[in-house]
Amino acid sequence: MRMPTLLMTFARIEEQGLEAWLAGLRAELVSKTYRPDPVRRVMIPKANGGEPP
Repeated sequence: MRMPTLLMTFARIEEQGLEAWLAGLRAELVSKTYRPDPVRRVMIPKANGGEPP
């Protein structure tokens, strides 16, 4: 079973420690090298049978 991405992120933070993870995130933001993970788009069917664009 694959672990959802959010849980993997929390597991990584717990491994590194919160302060270390925040320091790394801050360094990426300051140096403008931060690249967020892509977001998976999920279509949710509407009551009338359609889906949003």
